[in-house]
Amino acid sequence: MGGRPSGVELKDFVFGCLCGIFTMAAFVLSSTSNPLFRSRKASATCMRRNVPKCVAEVDVNREGLDLSKADFPIFVDRDERVKAVKNLSQKFHENGRPLPDVETMEWFLADRRYDVEKSYEKLGGMLKWREALVEVPDDSVEREYHTGKAYLYPEPDKHGRKVLIVRASKHVTNQFPFESSERLIQKMMDDAVDEMTDGTETILGVVDMRGFAMKNSDVKLAQLLVDVFFTYYPRRLSELLVVDAPLVFQPMWQVIKPLLKKYSALVRFVRKDQLNEHFDGASAKRFMADFD
Repeated sequence: MGGRPSGVELKDFVFGCLCGIFTMAAFVLSSTSNPLFRSRKASATCMRRNVPKCVAEVDVNREGLDLSKADFPIFVDRDERVKAVKNLSQKFHENGRPLPDVETMEWFLADRRYDVEKSYEKLGGMLKWREALVEVPDDSVEREYHTGKAYLYPEPDKHGRKVLIVRASKHVTNQFPFESSERLIQKMMDDAVDEMTDGTETILGVVDMRGFAMKNSDVKLAQLLVDVFFTYYPRRLSELLVVDAPLVFQPMWQVIKPLLKKYSALVRFVRKDQLNEHFDGASAKRFMADFD
């Protein structure tokens, strides 16, 4: 396939990459100097480890997140943000639920246009998902990670975003328990968010579709990953590049396309030789050498 496909063909490739990227998004986010998989129990509430702890009270003196690069539909002044976070915190307290960290609450509030009720519902769903994964054994998750399905490229793209590289052909449906895949995705996304630099809050996904076959198609996991990127970690994926997607991927896309709705606009279908456009100078050469 040359260039960017159009119409149905373009959309058909999108989901395939989503299946790949999401499946592998779970495996990618760490630098080459640190292990991608860290043997630790999952926290049901903390999503960012650069937050000192899960707070019991909202710090009204904090500056708050830099949301300028996250494509949120609305911005409010600091006083309104503080009020919204405190109201959301109170909502968790009233319902006897553990309190998420402040940055997580603020992120979900911005995603839901600072509607406390809608933010509580969406954030509560994410926390319920995390709580169910706390007891999943580490050893199973670690074995899945070591298949090499995905990794975090050590350099940012030219916009400063974390780059998640996924090798779709390395995911084999039902090779591992589904709960292990869920836990791996959760852990890797936590690592990705934790390692983001100041002022950059999103991820560039690159899905290598070379060698993709039917054994790599996993509709159930693809559905989960749609939830991961659009419900559990909203607005973290800013762009998804699908590289050399084969036609065999189109039927899978037809199944999941309705779930993506407007987010299909995040997907671009490219050739491998077009990837260097997303990096500057010597960084582009290093990326292409690594991708090969």
